[in-house]
Amino acid sequence: MIIRTDGDNKRITERIQHLLGVYTNTQYASLSEQSAGDMTWFSLRDARLGDWAVIAWGAYGDYYVVVIGEGAFERIVATIRDPKDSLRHDAWFARAVRQTAAPMTGDGTATVGLPTEPSYAWYVRFDRLRRSSDAGFDAKVQWVQFSLGLAGVDRGLWMAAQSPATGSVEVVGVHRQKDRDTLHRLAGEFAGADLPDDAVPDLVVGFAVIDCIPSAVWRGASNAYLGSRGSNSKERCELGFDRIEEESGVSVEQDILSLLGGPVVIHNYPRHALRLPLAWTLVVPVRGDPRVLRDRVDKVLRAVQRQQASENGVQLVRTTDGIWHLQYGLAGPALAITDRWLVLSFSPYAVRQNLALLTRQSDRP
Repeated sequence: MIIRTDGDNKRITERIQHLLGVYTNTQYASLSEQSAGDMTWFSLRDARLGDWAVIAWGAYGDYYVVVIGEGAFERIVATIRDPKDSLRHDAWFARAVRQTAAPMTGDGTATVGLPTEPSYAWYVRFDRLRRSSDAGFDAKVQWVQFSLGLAGVDRGLWMAAQSPATGSVEVVGVHRQKDRDTLHRLAGEFAGADLPDDAVPDLVVGFAVIDCIPSAVWRGASNAYLGSRGSNSKERCELGFDRIEEESGVSVEQDILSLLGGPVVIHNYPRHALRLPLAWTLVVPVRGDPRVLRDRVDKVLRAVQRQQASENGVQLVRTTDGIWHLQYGLAGPALAITDRWLVLSFSPYAVRQNLALLTRQSDRP
């Protein structure tokens, strides 16, 4: 993590000192100060963590750097000193950045790249992940890539920008595979061309329309997650999920997700009072019989509810108006199904706000 502070590091150092006081002790952890040339940094080693998990931090020039890994601090500072080694000067990366801003063609439709400068970017070197790992980890990386539709991709860049005119978040990705670049448009207003107007409430500040099929996303994400776990953890997850499906008599993928369609809408209405990250609303079109869908979802969640009956902590609750939600001090996230939409949000209140808008807006001419 590299933060441009212009030398104003007080809040960062105070936060680090607080974390050290709360989460470390001299029984397990050792803290050291190191210097080399004009660099000074701190390193934390903890006997409860692997040898590779060295955490280092310190200020350098206008930046404050926090890293994980032996030697990582020195490598970051070396790049700050000599920008010729930075990602900005990587030929493929520079070309991929230009591609996301250029007009997109090739499928017979007139489309455009990002509407403005990107706010977020994700860059992954899958080839380095594989090359620097043991055989077991390499197999995990390859399985996760395959599950996410990225089999054989050496590197990828994904960039997101929000349109200042409409509030729509546009996401474009560039993949490098076998010396060939492929440009993908993952989210944007283009994906919502066939959606009813009420899928995005008038009151949203920002939204994204994701070009996807829910069943395919579920299959890919669950396979990727399970493939990334250790054998014991994977077995526990699979047994628990199989038990829920067996008790409910419902297959989540075949009996529930098959009744949902795309694209999926994510928006930020209503805004969370504390502006918590990921406190968003998902709206998914119902493509099958909504009564059948509601019945099957109820069966699965009741099975989950019965499994949790003997456990302390989190509870799964169904309200009198048909909203399911988790209860753990606070209520949420929550889910409800109308005749046209599945609505998932951060609380029952947020779901009800969206249901009221969806009902009212559907009556518009």
